[in-house]
Amino acid sequence: LTILSAVASFVLARLAGLIVPMRVDSEAEHDGLDLTSHGERAYEFD
Repeated sequence: LTILSAVASFVLARLAGLIVPMRVDSEAEHDGLDLTSHGERAYEFD
């Protein structure tokens, strides 16, 4: 049952990845996902 669940999860994730991108571009990743997704930073460091 565990293997079936793992395989089903993998297949569903791959199918979802065909419809909706699972990754962001490298620039958005470098800038930070809080800033690129929400327009603000989660933490302010001096």
